[in-house]
Amino acid sequence: MAAFWTLLLCGNSCLAAEIVPIPRFNVNELSPEEFDKRYLDKEPVILTGTSTCPQNLTPENMAKFCSGNIKGDVKVKMNSTDKGAWAGLKGAGLDNIDIVDFVRSMGSAEESRYAFDLQMYRLCPSLVPKVDLAPHFTNIFLYQTFERARSDWNYQKCLDLPFYNMYLAEEGFESDLHVDSGHTAFSSSMCWGQKLWRVITPQNFSAFKKEISNNSDEELENFTISDGTTIELGVQSPFDTWSPKSPLLDMEGLVIFEGLTGPGETLLIPGGAPHAAITLNSLMVASNSVTYLGGLQKLERCKKRTGPNGTNACKHYKDQLDSYEKFVQQIPRVQQKFLEAAGCKQLIPQLESATATRFDDVIDLDPNKLDEVLSNGPLLLFKLSANCVHCVTVKNALPALSG
Repeated sequence: MAAFWTLLLCGNSCLAAEIVPIPRFNVNELSPEEFDKRYLDKEPVILTGTSTCPQNLTPENMAKFCSGNIKGDVKVKMNSTDKGAWAGLKGAGLDNIDIVDFVRSMGSAEESRYAFDLQMYRLCPSLVPKVDLAPHFTNIFLYQTFERARSDWNYQKCLDLPFYNMYLAEEGFESDLHVDSGHTAFSSSMCWGQKLWRVITPQNFSAFKKEISNNSDEELENFTISDGTTIELGVQSPFDTWSPKSPLLDMEGLVIFEGLTGPGETLLIPGGAPHAAITLNSLMVASNSVTYLGGLQKLERCKKRTGPNGTNACKHYKDQLDSYEKFVQQIPRVQQKFLEAAGCKQLIPQLESATATRFDDVIDLDPNKLDEVLSNGPLLLFKLSANCVHCVTVKNALPALSG
C-alpha cells in the first residue's frame, strides 16, 4: 500500500514508471467482440456485474459444501533473505488442517497465511456445477474445446477437468511479482474480500525483461519469438513489488496497471503478464488456460527451441490448436455453466451430489465397504497431474484401473 500513498501525495510525477488503473466495464457495456479485440492477450480488464464464484457461497455456509485437508497448500510470505521462491511464497509447515477450520481461523494467526491453489473438485465438488461464465469467457481458452473431440460419453471423456481452483488469503498478505506457468491467462473473481492488483502487460514485460526476469541472456534470446514477445520467462525472487523502493517504480517507460477487485467482478489477466496482489481477508476463485494466441506463441517457441527435427516434440501444441479451430464455433458466446462451456455438462449431476477424496486415499479403500461409501453419493477419484484433475466415478473407474 505504500506506493499508493506515494501516488496520493505527488502523483505519477514522483515516478519514472507510470501507474494506470485497470480498465473497468459493466459486463453489459462491453461486447464479447470488443473484449476480444481490446483486451484478450493484451491488457488486464475488470468486468463488473459478473462473477465466476459458486452461487451463494459464504464463509458461514462453507462447511455445508467443503471438507478436506489443505496443510500442504498453505503458504506464508518468504523472508527477504530467501531465494528462488515463486511469487515470494513458501510453505507454512502446518500440521493437518481442514479447509473449513482454516476459514474459521482466518485473521487469528500471527503471520498472514495464503491457502494457495486449492482444488475445488476435491474439496467442494458440489459447488463446481454452480459456476457460471459470462459470454466473454466461454470460448477463449484452449481447454474449452478438448473434450468436444470425443463424440461418445464414457469414462474417458472429461477425465481432464478444466482448471478451477480456490485461493484463501488473510488480510495484508502480499504476493511478489510473478508469471503463471505454462504461458496461461486467467480469469478470477472474489467470492468475498478484496484484492489490490498490479499487472504488467506481456508486451511491456518483453521490453523490460532484463530488469525483471531471472533468466540469462542466452535464455532471454531462446524465450523470445519473432514478434519480440517473451514466452514463459521467470521473475527475480524475491522481488520488491509493493514498497516505495520497488525497482518497478524506477523503470522509465514501464506501465503498471493497478486495480481493486471485489465480489461481483471478474478480472482477466493475459498469459505471460507479470502480476502480484495484496489481499484483504478473502476467497478468490480462478480458472486458467492457454488462449489461442498463447498456443500459437508456445508452438513457435517450441519449434525455435527444438529446430527442424523437433516436429514431433511440438505436435501436442499443434493438436490443441487444431482442436480449437475445429470446435470453437460450437461454443456460443452466451452465459452458460463453466462445465458446459468445457463440453462436460454430463458431469454436472454427478458433482452436484458428490463427496470427494484424494485418489491415493481410495487406493486402500476396502472393497467390502464400497457400497456403504457410495450410499452417501457418488465418490470421485482424484489423481493430480500437472494442472489437471482426473475425475471419474468409482464404478466406471474400476475397470479402467484394472486394465
